[in-house]
Amino acid sequence: LEAPDRGGASREEQGELAVQALLASGEQPDAIFAATDLLAIGAARALRAAGLSVPKDVALVGFDGIPSAAHASPALSTVEQDSEVAGQLLVEALLDLSAGRELAGTPIPVRLVARESSASAD
Repeated sequence: LEAPDRGGASREEQGELAVQALLASGEQPDAIFAATDLLAIGAARALRAAGLSVPKDVALVGFDGIPSAAHASPALSTVEQDSEVAGQLLVEALLDLSAGRELAGTPIPVRLVARESSASAD
């Protein structure tokens, strides 16, 4: 899913534009997994504007685990990565690259933080 190119658009605006484009194409997803929490927050705004309910009509999950995800409306489910480990692995990768060593490809630990945006409120 790609949003129309609008230079300078914030991540939230990009998420909103992408969902607007998706809905305009006639597609209505059951769920959206956004590459970032900010994109998901914009997606939620576009879904609401189209008269769709999150999560009743469309479940929504972001990726990052930013603190504001818990305060979004509805509270955003997210895949939270271990930022400390990610930072350590990045430094190790840069050192390996600069020394001409092969990268280890170590995965970063993540956990799903389920909130209102992906759970039915029945």
